[in-house]
Amino acid sequence: MGFEFQEGKSYLMPAHFREIDDKEGIVDNVVKDFLPGENGTMVGAMIPIDADAVSAYLPPGFSVVEPATLIIGYLRGPAANHCGGRTINTVTVDVTARFDGEEDHKEGRFNLVIFENEPYWPALGRERVGAPKMLADISEVWSKDSSYGFTVSERGNTILEVEFSNLERIPENILEAQLEEAAGDAWMTWKYIPSVTPGEFDANYPVLMDVTYIGVTEAHAGDAKIRFHGLNETQSPQFHQVSAKLAELTPNVEGVAIYSRLETARMDVSKMRKLK
Repeated sequence: MGFEFQEGKSYLMPAHFREIDDKEGIVDNVVKDFLPGENGTMVGAMIPIDADAVSAYLPPGFSVVEPATLIIGYLRGPAANHCGGRTINTVTVDVTARFDGEEDHKEGRFNLVIFENEPYWPALGRERVGAPKMLADISEVWSKDSSYGFTVSERGNTILEVEFSNLERIPENILEAQLEEAAGDAWMTWKYIPSVTPGEFDANYPVLMDVTYIGVTEAHAGDAKIRFHGLNETQSPQFHQVSAKLAELTPNVEGVAIYSRLETARMDVSKMRKLK
């Protein structure tokens, strides 16, 4: 008897080997949790962006929330339990946005692209959630004098540089208020999977992603500078279109930075769903 797909079951490619128990979600629903004694790092850079320019890249149902802001997030998960104890570095590029559908009305961030340094999670995120993940080299946060920063690159070709400086600690009462406000934001994207038939698709719809809990031990605010490098096809067969468009969108390279120490960052797969 050959392999048969079971009704009510989910699979990942290669599907004949990889069944998912959806009662537990993926990795027990909690997919980012650091080992005891380890601290993660989170950096957020908020950069003003032209609303009309970025609107050209938002799918149907989405609109830019003004003041239009590009949000670059860096997360270092040391010895993350879902990576077999390996450190995972993630960089997200979002824009302030709103979704208005027939049933759902959400405001928060639309995810333009996610860079990750572990090959398993870009594949999983794209297949299951539709997250626009791409495999890249992501540095640790470097420090020099009173400045800090990180880079995203592919085979030595830099895609993104972020530098932050003039950091001052955020008082606990203000930090708690900021985290509570941010917890109400929706994190959204669009799932698109092309068909084997040219010009057709197998999946094409908006998605609500979710970050369930972020435990911040301390945070500092300061100044941010970013630079996207528009690579050519020879430099980066994977990233040249993405990097070129992001470079065009960011003539303004100065903004605000938030630099945080984390104890936990968790994502609940069971709360992710299609937007309607």
